Amino acid sequence: MPSRATQPEPLAEVIPELLSTYTMLDSRGPKVWKAVTGRDIHKPDAVWRNYYAHVQRRNALVHKGKRVSEPDAALSLSAVREFYSEVMEAARQL
Repeated sequence: MPSRATQPEPLAEVIPELLSTYTMLDSRGPKVWKAVTGRDIHKPDAVWRNYYAHVQRRNALVHKGKRVSEPDAALSLSAVREFYSEVMEAARQL
């Protein structure tokens, strides 16, 4: 058995180094997702569209100081929960 020093790093420690952002909107995130899970991150379409809209709202708030309405905040919360459910479902199948 290899020593701890020669063992490969766990995937959970390596993946963050492969991604340039903490969203799945850059070009690498979906590729890593597909390689690890075998799934297209853009499926189901509705979950992806809702997640994308959430990230756009989040970026406008964080980077431009735009205000988010209560209904839009609720949509973001719902989108994140949907996306999280997809991630957890994929993780269960690994």
